[in-house]
Amino acid sequence: MDSIYTIYMARNKVNGKHYIGFDSSWPRRKTVHLKANGKCPKFHHAIKKYGPDAFEWEVRSEEH
Repeated sequence: MDSIYTIYMARNKVNGKHYIGFDSSWPRRKTVHLKANGKCPKFHHAIKKYGPDAFEWEVRSEEH
């Protein structure tokens, strides 16, 4: 069975910094990021500092 992976980028509209990741459970992964807890402390700190509306998301899905 093939899995569909999503490659995503979150761009901070305030400072222009980017976070790039991939996951097979999009958009659940975005929800986890926006709760700002987990295994990405620098990215989650930025979400807490600037707020979720400060990020623009771009996604691309690939089947593998």
